[in-house]
Amino acid sequence: MTKPLKFDFIVVYSNTNTYSATNKKYTGTSPFSKKGNYASCNSAYEYLLQYSRRVGLHAAFSTVDDISGTGEFSSYWIFNKVWKRVQHTAQTFVIFDKFSNLTNVNASAYKMLIGTHNRIVLYHNHKVRTLFDNKLTTHSKLNQYMLPTVSIKLDSKKTISKAKKALKIQINNHLHTNDFTHELILKDIFGGGGDHIYKIQTDARFKKIAADTADVQFLLQPFIHTSNFNTGKMNGLTDLRVIIGNNTMLQSYIRTAKKGDFRANIKQGGSIDYVPIHKIPQQVIDMIAQIQKSTDLKDALYTLDFICSQNGNLYLIEGNASPGLTWSNIEDEKRAKQLMRIIVKQLQMMSEKNL
Repeated sequence: MTKPLKFDFIVVYSNTNTYSATNKKYTGTSPFSKKGNYASCNSAYEYLLQYSRRVGLHAAFSTVDDISGTGEFSSYWIFNKVWKRVQHTAQTFVIFDKFSNLTNVNASAYKMLIGTHNRIVLYHNHKVRTLFDNKLTTHSKLNQYMLPTVSIKLDSKKTISKAKKALKIQINNHLHTNDFTHELILKDIFGGGGDHIYKIQTDARFKKIAADTADVQFLLQPFIHTSNFNTGKMNGLTDLRVIIGNNTMLQSYIRTAKKGDFRANIKQGGSIDYVPIHKIPQQVIDMIAQIQKSTDLKDALYTLDFICSQNGNLYLIEGNASPGLTWSNIEDEKRAKQLMRIIVKQLQMMSEKNL
């Protein structure tokens, strides 16, 4: 039996956004389809693997579908000027985990990956994943900082009506009721990148969405009109993202939705404008401190997304235990690569500890 090749670390990505090196139906020449919504991820992980090699690390890119045992993979991708599929087993003790282990699809694969081997180390803090990967869990733990939020099932008028009534109770009891419009936001509990987020104006909209998203679990929130945080930056429907590592604010930027959309996500056409750390609004800094005090977020890299109502009230929209590493312009590319260098250095230390 051929021995698996040893790697210092392996990137393991969700199989819903990328393709296994063994996927014969996929004829693309890179892990992410160059025609898909995640095409820009190719450039990001090309850089991450190149930089890893530059600092002396042996790294690869794989998917949840390739997990074959404890720290083992049946195949993987490597990058050296071009992407290459490798049909060979690989092994590592350090995982750069770009997938949530909380969804049903990934749970069994995650269990196989970790096994009973206490040397397997995940880059992303498990407690932070538990807190942020499920948006209902986030709201349960941090509801005092967030919008009114309820779970909702779209399978009948009765379940929809029940969720709307429950949300109405939260809105009526909220300190800032005047912030909320009559429109609603329907959001994937486990989603990211602005996927499966809808603005609801009539009940008929629920029925159409239900027909197209049978496997998606949703939550319901009120829609609010946002301000630009008085930073003098972008105007329009905006949010402010703060990237935090080991309880230190590393980067921050305002995301602004494109005209005609309410989602500020870059993947949905939103634009980015970086805000220097010292210019982050004080109310955001104060809320971050409160969140960190009430949760165990040490030794982790994560993001917190905020919106500010036109009445000046601040809300945490969500946290992200595994922030995206792509870019949309020259400045964004510079910052993303800076963040990836920090990540690779941390992966290097994790690998050295497991020698």
